[in-house]
This record gives sequence, C-alpha cells and structure tokens, in this order.
Amino acid sequence: MEALAEAPLDDYAREVILRAVAQACQGCRADVRFSCTRPGAEGFVDLLRAANCAGLAYLDNDLHLCLHPTFGPWIGLRAVVVLDAPAGPDVGRPLSDPIPAKLRMQLQAAMAEAMEEVHKQAEAREGVRSNWEVWAAMRRLAGSMFAPGAEYCPGQMAYHYTSDKGLLREAVRQAAEAGGPGA
Repeated sequence: MEALAEAPLDDYAREVILRAVAQACQGCRADVRFSCTRPGAEGFVDLLRAANCAGLAYLDNDLHLCLHPTFGPWIGLRAVVVLDAPAGPDVGRPLSDPIPAKLRMQLQAAMAEAMEEVHKQAEAREGVRSNWEVWAAMRRLAGSMFAPGAEYCPGQMAYHYTSDKGLLREAVRQAAEAGGPGA
C-alpha cells in the first residue's frame, strides 16, 4: 500500500479547495487560508473566529466549539476564502448562543473533565490524542440538540482527534470496497 503523506487529509482538502476556488472565482482575486496553518505561522487565520464573524457558526469560547445552526459541532472548517468582491446580505451577522442553560451546565462539566485529562499530559495535543473519547463525548453532548445523523462516524471521529493514519487508511479501504467516494 502507498505511504501516506504527513497530513493526507490536509493535503487533499488543500487540493480540492484550491481547484474549486480557481473554477468559481475566475476574474476575482481570492486569498485562501487553511486550517492546517499553525498559530504564529505566516498565513494563520483562526477559522473558529472566522466562521463566527461570517455568521456561519456560533463560537462558544468557553467550550472551544463552533456550532452550526443545523449541524451543530459536526462541521469541518478547512479553509477561509477571502474574495475581492462584494459580500452577500447575510454575511457577518453573528449567530446567537443556541445552548440552553441546563445543557450549558452539562457541557461545562464535560469540558472541565476533558481539561483535567489534558493537564495530566506533558503536552496539550498529546492529552487530546490519548483521551480523545472524553472530547468526543463533549462534542456529542453539544451535538445532541442539532440534526440527528450529522455526527461524524466513529472512524472519522477517531481520526479527527488522533490523526492516526491507520484509521484513515482503513476508511479509504472500506470506501473503495463499498464503491463509495474515492473508489
């Protein structure tokens, strides 16, 4: 089997997004910034804040989650595209907090548990990777009030939190066997 790049999903997203922007934005300047650019690096944009400012999703700073009005936390923010063109009428209208008080208390408790697990690790990213199920449970709880069926599948959820290429390889294999996307 072919070796996977360091960040194969990021590479794939970059390729597809740049191709779509080139096709859709002919005659218009476009600046594309990607989620895989790390804070402090040239070109970094906080996509959570960008989604909030654009009115795409509500950003809950305490929970570090963006909540889309239909799909809740089950959206993937891969890039922001800034066009040299007029904005539509709905762009930039911030969304209001959709979380009811009782659910907020449950989410705050889940966040405290997740952060406790992270603090047990020397590095925050490793704390998330090794205890990803705690983070996934918090996300599921936040997603409980949104569209049923929007939740990531188990493999996608695990890959999201761990970046385990073996999980990605298995998902591609299963899709190929089923004749699905990428087959």
